[in-house]
Amino acid sequence: VGVQTPFFGIRVWNTFILDGNLDPDSINGVDVKYTGFNVYRLGAGLYVAVESVNREYQKAKYKDATADTALGNFTGFEGTQKSYVLSVSFPIAM
Repeated sequence: VGVQTPFFGIRVWNTFILDGNLDPDSINGVDVKYTGFNVYRLGAGLYVAVESVNREYQKAKYKDATADTALGNFTGFEGTQKSYVLSVSFPIAM
């Protein structure tokens, strides 16, 4: 969901991911899988014509995670991840 002023100015948006899974690649023999996560994102940007500078905040909560390591399997732990993103965006026509 988002809104922006016409032509140039300000744009704001938010995003909700209600449920999902994440299975990143193994790092140094540790394979972690996250399940049951939900994500909230809030962003704002300033734009002129078609170029925009954006700032976005994200908070993700993982209800269950498992980790397979050389020391064994660990299950049943929760996690929270917060991050900020600064980006520049513009359209590309193909």
